[in-house]
Order: sequence, then structure tokens, then C-alpha cells
Amino acid sequence: MPKNARPQNKTNKSETSRDLRKKNKRLQVSRDGLKQKNKTKTTDVKKMRDSANEVRKSREKWKVKYKDVVQENIKLEAKEEKHFKQLERAKNVLQEKEEQILLLKNMYDEIKKKMT
Repeated sequence: MPKNARPQNKTNKSETSRDLRKKNKRLQVSRDGLKQKNKTKTTDVKKMRDSANEVRKSREKWKVKYKDVVQENIKLEAKEEKHFKQLERAKNVLQEKEEQILLLKNMYDEIKKKMT
């Protein structure tokens, strides 16, 4: 067959064009699928990154709150200890006063006995 000869069968040429169009269509579909898959992956990664940042911020927020609560508890414990000491002092004073009252009552009873 000479170099410049045309194919004798025209259907052979159209089949090749048809095959090329099919192949081209398959490649386009495949490319579009890859683009969509990459886009989905990118959005998933972005969501995960946002979620990780949110978790990190939340942790920092809770650390600050925890420190504040610990400091508040330390202050409350100091106040509680101060009030407990005051209560103990008041209890001691009350006990001393009761002893004095009892002593005065005994003295009163003795004086009353002597007078009668």
C-alpha cells in the first residue's frame, strides 16, 4: 500500500474517531472524578484543621478557667482557715466565760449559804 493511499474501508476510519472520542470522554470523566475527589479531600482537611484549632482553643480556655478556679479555691481555703481560727478563738473565749460564770455562781451559792 502506498504512503499516500487512503484507507479503503471508511468504517475503519470512523471507528477510530469514535474510539478516540470514547477514550477522550473516559479521560474527561476520570479527570473530573479526580478533581472532585481532591476537592473533597481538601475540604475534609480544612474541616479537620478547623476542628483541631477549635479543640486547641477550647483546651487553652479550660486551662485558664482551671487556673482561675484553683486560685479561687486557694483564696477560699485561706478564708476558711481564717474563719476556723476565729471560731476556735470565740469557742475558747466562750469556754472561759462559762468557767467564770460557773465560778461566780459557786461563789454566789457559798455567800448565800453563809448568809443563811
